Amino acid sequence: MNLLENITQALNAIKGNMLRAILTLMIIAFGIMSLVGILTTIDSLIYSLGDSFSGLGANSFSIVPTRETVKGNRGGRRAKRGEPISFKDAQIFKERFGFPATISISARGTSLAEVKFGEEKTNPNITLNGIDENGIDTKGYEIEYGRNFTKTEVDDGNRKAILGSEMVDILFDKKGERAIGKVMSVGNSKIG
Repeated sequence: MNLLENITQALNAIKGNMLRAILTLMIIAFGIMSLVGILTTIDSLIYSLGDSFSGLGANSFSIVPTRETVKGNRGGRRAKRGEPISFKDAQIFKERFGFPATISISARGTSLAEVKFGEEKTNPNITLNGIDENGIDTKGYEIEYGRNFTKTEVDDGNRKAILGSEMVDILFDKKGERAIGKVMSVGNSKIG
């Protein structure tokens, strides 16, 4: 048998069983489409979940000393209080950390601040936190107006602020673009 006879015989067999051939091709095509659709859906879900959890800070961890106040009985044993972490210690850790990661240094300032701009002022229970240039990224926040801190501003200790949306609503009548470059006061200190 030569090649031409084989092709002719195969085409005659397909013509003789046309319905079977069409059903077989449709089943194979439907199976491949289903598999591609399922794999695409799974990849989309994995990306969406990873993106959502990273926005909550799920891909980060914090190093803090043990609380200064000891809580709980723990069978009569008291937890050892951690040594305070100085800013210099945190900077050394940041410089020496050997893994490819984004590292941020932050400190809780106060939760009893009052911020003023012109005649507007907030309640006296505003929380102030100090962060470096990577703080926004590691916490999963996004800046709607303005920009993040630069490394130079952090190293020089410039008095700059990134306001949360509630602060913009109170001080700048829900207009974030008006807050850019303005100087506010927190207690006796001026920040911009």
